[in-house]
Amino acid sequence: MSAITNPTTKATPDTTAAPTAGAMPNTMASPAAPATTAVAQAPIAPASSPPAQSGPRRAPRRWLMRPWVWALALAVPLALAYLLVAPPAADLSAAIYRSDLFARVGYTVRDNGWYAAHGHYLLGYSLLSPALGALLGVRLLLAISTLVSTALFGLIAERAFGPAAGRVAALVFALGACAEMLSGRVPYDLGMAIGLGAALAAMCARWRLAVGLALLTSAASPVAGAFLALVFLAWALSVWPERSAGEAERSHAPVSSDEAGGPRAHARTRAWVPASGHRWAWPLALMIAALAPIAVLSLAFPEGGYEPFAPSSFWPAFAGVLAIAVLLPAGPLSGRAQRTVRVGAALYALALAASFAIASPMGGNAARLGPELAPALLVGVLWNDRRLVLFLLAPVLLYWQLNTPIGDLSLVAGQASAEPSYYAPLVSELGRLRHGSRTIVEIPLTATHAEAAYVAGHDQIALARGWDRQLDTRYAALFYRPGLTASAYRAWLAENRVRYVALPDARLDYAGKAEGALVAHGLPYLREIWRSRHWRLFRVMS
Repeated sequence: MSAITNPTTKATPDTTAAPTAGAMPNTMASPAAPATTAVAQAPIAPASSPPAQSGPRRAPRRWLMRPWVWALALAVPLALAYLLVAPPAADLSAAIYRSDLFARVGYTVRDNGWYAAHGHYLLGYSLLSPALGALLGVRLLLAISTLVSTALFGLIAERAFGPAAGRVAALVFALGACAEMLSGRVPYDLGMAIGLGAALAAMCARWRLAVGLALLTSAASPVAGAFLALVFLAWALSVWPERSAGEAERSHAPVSSDEAGGPRAHARTRAWVPASGHRWAWPLALMIAALAPIAVLSLAFPEGGYEPFAPSSFWPAFAGVLAIAVLLPAGPLSGRAQRTVRVGAALYALALAASFAIASPMGGNAARLGPELAPALLVGVLWNDRRLVLFLLAPVLLYWQLNTPIGDLSLVAGQASAEPSYYAPLVSELGRLRHGSRTIVEIPLTATHAEAAYVAGHDQIALARGWDRQLDTRYAALFYRPGLTASAYRAWLAENRVRYVALPDARLDYAGKAEGALVAHGLPYLREIWRSRHWRLFRVMS
């Protein structure tokens, strides 16, 4: 075995001095040692020589080349633009309502502002997002979560792919994370930021910190917590066959010491491995920590219902993830890292298939992880050696990454129903009619879902529906079945104790179109009592 020397270590004339920390012991020296001794006898450069001062001058430049700096350089202007433009988003309405509710009453278990005849639990949505949204504002919270995610992913990419590939992967992730703001999923983006922190802490062998962050991830977003649990399960399964520290270190050897940082990168990857005992124990513990809050909240506050999963969303995601599981090359990844990614992709493909085949609250939410991580992952793996393949895949990866947020924006862009002023005349009229009593109103779901934020809870007005797809499929299931009839609609209005039906002139959600057409056509048990520029209000006749 040849001696390993550090080319940046200054020579010293005392060859008998003890080796510095991290240096190879003398017993491992090879026949090449005399050459090292010759170098050690070379004269020491004076402190004022240019080489001694070149390091500090280059330090800022090296700092600016870090992947997380590049990621923030792209994400910060995009986040500021998002805050300035403040584009509408359907899912933002749910965050606004829950944060406003928290600002009024603090933590509470149940609420009747949505699905007023039944009520619904609040804690399963997020334990952290409503409070932070009330403190900071939901848009600012969303932007901060995005910036934290991009910085943390940059640090992860640097460790996984090396500096050059890590920079490009971090930029790709930053682009996707900023585009994700257009969907307005505040709890999920908050959970992703905390989850990436948990993953980075685990990579640095900060196991207890990782456990705490895993718990907070699920407290912020059960969906993000489930994804984090899947990552740690893949990690545990990838190290399960290992039996010795030597085997673990060999599986972590970098592909290229020049690109991945040589011995320093090797030391960083060794930090991924628990120092002793079963090497799968800590990843398995982290998986349990991520799942524990989800299990507790699901058992304590069951909701029911399901999230639809459209075939047009499932099949492309399933095919892409399955291809990654089977065909992903190693690139700059270590042996274990490649195995972890492949196992994780296979598990994710199984999760997608199960969510598509079995109606569950997860449903179409399962498709969120792929567009957010897969493009950046593939860029990091392919950048060094397979750029032609990457350039050929670029249009597909961009479509996968940007299709959902751009589609979400296209549904609500330019809609007057996204603004609070759109609902002010209706709220005023309902306040006049209710005579001091609580009133339940039915509004066919709009595309922006802003009625859930700007009508519910105002002036003792409650909604028969709201903006929670899982609850909607449970308490308003007839709107998700074909063939809505006048008699079925009348029975549903009676069951939900609806006193007024308000019909907007805005674009409607797909689960509101049949209802809107039925009401607009005219029904004998609905009598129009008021109308404005955007609204028609009907009293339900008993």
